[in-house]
Amino acid sequence: MRGSIRKIYDENGDFIRRSEFAQDITKQVNFQRDLIQANKDKTILIQEVHHRIKNNLQRITSFINLEQKFHNDDPERILEITKKRLKSLALIHETIYREEDLSSIMLHFFFNDFDNKLFMFSTSDDIKFDNDIDNGLKLSVNKLTPLTLMVNELTTNSFKYAFPDDFSGVKKIFKSIHVYDNNGLRFCEFKYSDSGVGLPDDFDLDNVTSLG
Repeated sequence: MRGSIRKIYDENGDFIRRSEFAQDITKQVNFQRDLIQANKDKTILIQEVHHRIKNNLQRITSFINLEQKFHNDDPERILEITKKRLKSLALIHETIYREEDLSSIMLHFFFNDFDNKLFMFSTSDDIKFDNDIDNGLKLSVNKLTPLTLMVNELTTNSFKYAFPDDFSGVKKIFKSIHVYDNNGLRFCEFKYSDSGVGLPDDFDLDNVTSLG
């Protein structure tokens, strides 16, 4: 409430009466408070956007540096791979930022949506996704982004190498995410596999010539 008191006098200067005025300013106060909070939220959002842009630029730099280790004499290949990774990063953010609450994203629904988007990059129309993710499991965008980058890399490799043209089996990509308790500590276990041809017999992890 906001009010004022006014004394009223006659022509001779004698006090006659007092006038009181009161006004309910609850709406104005609430509006001002909401405006201040909105300004704070906007400031935080801008800071968060700047932070994410910085992180994404660092990821891009890391992608290029890693590829240089394997293909330093082939800049065109580095450029082509980097372009594909940028598209993947854009796809990840397109999916993530459709979420209303970036601090608590439901993984089960998120990866169902993300798988559907990744499927568009597949050259095969009969690959099935099978997810086994704990109901109610949530992650913040800061933790989900690197996990999604890893899932994207694994899935893209399955598309490219797991199912050659002469593959006759069931084409399936499986991933599971479960939370376990161990002596009072909670940890998350992620598993990924596909039903494809597997690694070649002469595959040597210590002598790879690419990132994946």
